[in-house]
Amino acid sequence: MAHILLHRTKEEEKVLIKHWFVYGLVLAGLGILGEFQREREKREDSDSDGNGDGPDLSISTVGRYCAGIARVVVPIIRSLYKGPVNAEAASTA
Repeated sequence: MAHILLHRTKEEEKVLIKHWFVYGLVLAGLGILGEFQREREKREDSDSDGNGDGPDLSISTVGRYCAGIARVVVPIIRSLYKGPVNAEAASTA
């Protein structure tokens, strides 16, 4: 997804777009892993019989979630980067 955005981006902004994409996706992936860990610990604490009713953590599951996030991470960060004044002006245009 980032490569599509890079083709439509000014040359001076390409490094910034790559930075947003990589770090946004890494932070989202770490958040997903942290949430899976919290859910697992919560299930283990509340469910002593061990039947586990929540999702299982796997790299492929996290990868699928991150693939979805990859489609929106740069546009979201770009709008946050522009700030509320610029984002408001863009939404009214």
